[in-house]
Amino acid sequence: MKITLLMGSPYVDGNNNRLVEAFTKGAIEAGHEVVRFNVAQMAISPCSKAYFDHIAAGEDPDTDDMKLILQSILESPIVVFSTPLYYFGMSAQLKTVVDRFNSKLSVLMKKPTAAILLANCGGSAPWSMNGLIIHFDCICRFLHWRDGGHALAYGLSERSIESTGALEEAYRLGLNAAAQVRQ
Repeated sequence: MKITLLMGSPYVDGNNNRLVEAFTKGAIEAGHEVVRFNVAQMAISPCSKAYFDHIAAGEDPDTDDMKLILQSILESPIVVFSTPLYYFGMSAQLKTVVDRFNSKLSVLMKKPTAAILLANCGGSAPWSMNGLIIHFDCICRFLHWRDGGHALAYGLSERSIESTGALEEAYRLGLNAAAQVRQ
């Protein structure tokens, strides 16, 4: 099964990448293909009036790297959102990708898809990721996608990611990803 992974961190060698690698290891061991997009390094413009004008005119507004991402998502029953926590939400780079779902919204809403969230933050307060989790839940509900689970690493300004259990959870999510797909 093909899995599209949207890595939203601008740090391709940081803690968020460690979560992505753990998930990918599990998914590959389970026989899945993981297509990873490092969205912070891609040419993806934010929504603009011109973007929506193209949609209203029935034209394809996706002339940048978003075209590759959307094609992969349309071929994948699982989409992974991976992000560090920035001011209690996802990175701007990942949010831009989500905003750009508009051009294929009707198709995405009808397509049986499971979404998985991988996230990390420096703060250790148990409420630190509440906003991100609620936002992820709203995205899933709006698109009619199944919430396939979360691997969340808290308190990384005070401890290592290994001590959080999030790497093991990300690996387990990858290993069991197929169980999240609606039949």
